[in-house]
Amino acid sequence: MCLESGPHCVQGDVEATCSDHPANECDAVERPWYITCPSVGVLPDPVHCDHYHNCSQRNSPSELFQCPPGYIFNTVTQTCRSRSVQKCAESPCQAANTVVPYGPSRMYYVLCVPRKESETVEQQLEPYIFRCPDRAPFNVTSQACEYRCVTQGNFADSLDSNSYFQCYRKDDGGFVALKKGCQKDGDGMVAKFNATVGECIP
Repeated sequence: MCLESGPHCVQGDVEATCSDHPANECDAVERPWYITCPSVGVLPDPVHCDHYHNCSQRNSPSELFQCPPGYIFNTVTQTCRSRSVQKCAESPCQAANTVVPYGPSRMYYVLCVPRKESETVEQQLEPYIFRCPDRAPFNVTSQACEYRCVTQGNFADSLDSNSYFQCYRKDDGGFVALKKGCQKDGDGMVAKFNATVGECIP
């Protein structure tokens, strides 16, 4: 992954790496193909597998980048990899108003929304891409990101600093994870979760 203000793409035999020297292949491409960022981080483009989005702020337009020719975005490594070692992920939308996984990593999912106007069947569904928090892969059955606890305690939500996951042990020895939000202080400001102390701090 190479950002406009940072390192730049350099093609390799299998994987694109980063360099301090700019390359045309890593320039940000022109809009209007940006998305409204649902979270901070990097998101694959749900339509064009050789594109990806960098989101620096929630609910703001993304920066769209294109992999070098012959490369596609890898959802597991979050890098551009050669088409010779990886297949292009196809749009998973088959029915309107459904939530489906995207890519093999199970860290991304797509909301399939019907378009108001479309000419063909393929154009009738608009995919909106989302990312699950760290350690919370998408569950096809529940159609939700489910946090995986390995011990008891409070753990950060990697996509939201104002919330956290609380893990506690069940009678059968397994774990249950609950997502909780930090409370507002006297001034109406929402506290932020501190992973070091395991609690919300104003």
